[in-house]
Amino acid sequence: MRVMAYRTHIDDDLNCVFVQHFGTYEEGEEAEQLNELAETSAYKENMNLIRDITQISLPETYDLEWFRRTVKKSMALTNDALGSGRKVAWVLGNSQDFIKVHQWCGFAKQDIRVVERRPFRDVNSAKKWLRVPEEYVVPYPD
Repeated sequence: MRVMAYRTHIDDDLNCVFVQHFGTYEEGEEAEQLNELAETSAYKENMNLIRDITQISLPETYDLEWFRRTVKKSMALTNDALGSGRKVAWVLGNSQDFIKVHQWCGFAKQDIRVVERRPFRDVNSAKKWLRVPEEYVVPYPD
């Protein structure tokens, strides 16, 4: 198993999982991270998620064809474990990644187990969408 560069904080009171990626984002990392999350005792079914990718870029292999090949398979494996009725916010640091995730969200809409996935360019907009107070500072572990 590869070592992935991200850190996670689960806030039960806000019904939200915060994931911050750093270093290098590997292809398929999001699915592996979600599988790990599903096995974490602190995770409660149907928690919302903010995935912060502002410090890095997504792999160049993430294109329309990649989404067609992988989205349904990876969604089926993770969504069953995480529950229905969730919202997932992707916070992205550049326009190329925003476009990639926007395409991914289009494919993901085929799966009704997640209420909605949206890309954002800033974390405060994502927080507002998920009803996390704007002044909330995520206490990520060191």
